[in-house]
Amino acid sequence: MGRKYSPETLAKMSLAKKGKPGSFKGKKHTLESKKKNAEAHRAEKSSFWRGGTTALDRIIRKCFLYREWRKSVFTRDRFTCQWCGATKKYLQAHHIKQFALLLRENGIKSVEEAENCQELWDTNNGITLCLDCHKETDTYFNKGANI
Repeated sequence: MGRKYSPETLAKMSLAKKGKPGSFKGKKHTLESKKKNAEAHRAEKSSFWRGGTTALDRIIRKCFLYREWRKSVFTRDRFTCQWCGATKKYLQAHHIKQFALLLRENGIKSVEEAENCQELWDTNNGITLCLDCHKETDTYFNKGANI
């Protein structure tokens, strides 16, 4: 659990660190190290693990490949809403063909199966939209879901 320090000791330690850069300051993680770190904290290895109670789609949306897919869609669309042209609003990556429908059609039952499904990570199935435009889509937040 760690050592309990008095408030005075914590203040002294904080003061000693002031003005000194952290050991990782100015450095960037490589793609390989990001993948390794994500794998090291997945599922049972995570401190938040509660016995597999999270729905599969939520787990996949937090995985490394999903974040990379999102980033690729944003980069391709130049961080601009493709409907209204907004750049200074909160942007979201919208699935043209529903995410849940892709999971169902491809029979995905685990994160590993999702990682191996090429159709799920196809950037041509994504579009950058601001939150207001995303809410206008037929499938936003399962509105009119045909799955």
